[in-house]
Amino acid sequence: MLKIVEQRAIALPRDVVWNALIDPEVVKECIRGCRAVDIISGTAFSLLIDGHVGPIAARFVGNIELMDLDPPRSYTMIGAGKANMIGYTWGVARVRLDYGLGGNKSHTRLNCVIEIAQDSKLLKPGSGIMRVTANRLSESYFSRFARLVENREPLAS
Repeated sequence: MLKIVEQRAIALPRDVVWNALIDPEVVKECIRGCRAVDIISGTAFSLLIDGHVGPIAARFVGNIELMDLDPPRSYTMIGAGKANMIGYTWGVARVRLDYGLGGNKSHTRLNCVIEIAQDSKLLKPGSGIMRVTANRLSESYFSRFARLVENREPLAS
């Protein structure tokens, strides 16, 4: 199991950050190579992503479901996906939103712990390629997310 920890300081109130995190359009904009995010239910989405794992180009098809919702404080995201040549990947992301430093309610501290597992015929579980790719994708997602939400109109509460 691969573990990634991400933290971001975002200069917006917690409820605005929460609304962006669960907005399918924001999710689509933040995932590099994401072609579609379709709503299955109020808390479940399907994804279509064109990406790479190391030198291998792949189309990923998967689902995510938001669980244990405690707005605007925390949720758990369960996800699973398959790529034609890569195999299956699944994981859990535990997201927690805290007030900014010193309890500043106009800023948010986003904390996320991600655990990923995979079953691949081409790549050994936990391989260096998977670790580098997962870290790069996580960094890209959260950097894009912070830039997007800080530079756009506040999302409706």
